[in-house]
Amino acid sequence: MRINIIDQFIESCKNYKYSGDDISDEKLKDMLVKSLLILIYAEFEKCFNKLVLDRCPGITDISILEFIKNNSSIRSLKLSSIRGFIGQFGEKHKNEFNRLIGENSPCALNFESLRNNRNSVAHGDGSSATFSEVVQYYQDAHLVLDHFKKALWM
Repeated sequence: MRINIIDQFIESCKNYKYSGDDISDEKLKDMLVKSLLILIYAEFEKCFNKLVLDRCPGITDISILEFIKNNSSIRSLKLSSIRGFIGQFGEKHKNEFNRLIGENSPCALNFESLRNNRNSVAHGDGSSATFSEVVQYYQDAHLVLDHFKKALWM
């Protein structure tokens, strides 16, 4: 599941040619990496929550929908938390998600790298990841959304 705003951000960064004098290229790269990590994480949170709400199309009771919306958020984008969350829909959903993700697949490892680097930035520690590495994390990690959707709708 590609996310348009992230793809546009990455493309803009790749095409940007800096020519100013008041900021170093390294500082700019660092700010872009941090911004991209925060953006990807925020968009992933939105996508996971939207996928859950999309699973409820036949529910027309506004109060029930509001309850679902308020109680179906994934609190942490840690893979173990996502596995536990999807398990609330039933064991078969959890097993399918686990089968699709695998343990040490590139999408699982890069999803965790993305989350770890984002958390480091959010807690003031910064990130050692380069722009290219973050782009690779995203290219692999967005497959977690695809696998979540497949497992949720099985």
